[in-house]
Amino acid sequence: MVSRLPLTLLLFSLVSCGLSLDQKKWTLLNFERKCDHKTSSCDYSFFISEDEGNIFPCNFHVVSMLPDIVPASNLTFSGIRCSNSSKYDINVDLTDGARVIVMSIVKPEKGILAYFKYPHDEINKGDDAKPQTSDVYPLVPPESDEDPWFKSRKGNTGEDPLAYAARWKLFSPIRRIRDDVGKNVLNMAFMLLAEDHGDMICNVHLTYPKGKNAQTHSFFHEKCTNNDWYVSWGYDEDKDSAVMTVINPKGDRHAWFGWDDVNKRDEQLGSNGPGKTEARKPEDDL
Repeated sequence: MVSRLPLTLLLFSLVSCGLSLDQKKWTLLNFERKCDHKTSSCDYSFFISEDEGNIFPCNFHVVSMLPDIVPASNLTFSGIRCSNSSKYDINVDLTDGARVIVMSIVKPEKGILAYFKYPHDEINKGDDAKPQTSDVYPLVPPESDEDPWFKSRKGNTGEDPLAYAARWKLFSPIRRIRDDVGKNVLNMAFMLLAEDHGDMICNVHLTYPKGKNAQTHSFFHEKCTNNDWYVSWGYDEDKDSAVMTVINPKGDRHAWFGWDDVNKRDEQLGSNGPGKTEARKPEDDL
């Protein structure tokens, strides 16, 4: 098994690997998952490098209650806290036919998050995975349009197979509602996945005038702040349920995702799907 680096050597390792220490990126080091089939459980551990001099350990334990149906190595979960730190919320899901683990790390206090993906084969043996660096996405948008955060993770050139995949999955959706100087501010973030077709990260930011309640307000065809995809949100106040519609950049394909008790949940709605995509017609905008 690959030996784990002492904490004092982690920063040196990060630099020697040529990885960026920019504060707008996070790096995961020594990512490791050890599973015990006898106890139907897995232990996750890794280090999060936020910026120079700030490296934090994280570990947690998960148990499968139905190991014959879902082994612990295939568990998906939302909002797990590091056992040795309350700084982060961890979400894990599977994609590409359970061949890839996708993980989001959320820092609720700062309103920022990052996404990471690991092939199952790389971590199944319990060895340390290779270091990964990810862009950090703020729930609250930067003040300047020149901020590099506004550039899409995938870009919008050429034909994107994700836009026309048969099914989309919504991973780690976060809905944060704030009350700023008499205005309700809504910040949303999620990753859209499709089997073998890549991923897209979307952030939506809306500010409602005084008197509007962001918790109960629907919105239609809002463009993701950091790319050319679109999102609609329909809310049913009687049932406290909501349906999110995700629409591809050309506006000719979409899929629906729904939740109950949305205002009784915390900020993390919980992953949803895969949902079947359908052709979308111009009259759908009417």
